[in-house]
Amino acid sequence: MRIKAKNSMFRLYLFCGGNSGGFRVTESLLQQGFALMLYGMGVVFTFLTLLVIITTLMSFLTNRYFPVAEPVTPSRPRAASAAAPAIQDPQLIAVLTAAIREFKSRRDNKNK
Repeated sequence: MRIKAKNSMFRLYLFCGGNSGGFRVTESLLQQGFALMLYGMGVVFTFLTLLVIITTLMSFLTNRYFPVAEPVTPSRPRAASAAAPAIQDPQLIAVLTAAIREFKSRRDNKNK
């Protein structure tokens, strides 16, 4: 079953100018909504396009006139043993060894 709507129900009448020779615009609400949607999408698209172009241009100019200096790398890498100081205290070595053994034995007992 098809329902046909009368065109006059969906018309918007605007009267501008009062009695002094105003004009009458007849346009459906759907057409006005569609036009407003396209106008809004055009404004957003234009803004985003300009934003991308300006950002790219700024990045290019920044890299051209203010280049990033290359990080200075040492000519010879440090030895791994030189980075950590040697432990000279035998009591500290004994405590650390006992703690590691205790940790490993608890971990092994937990897995069994």
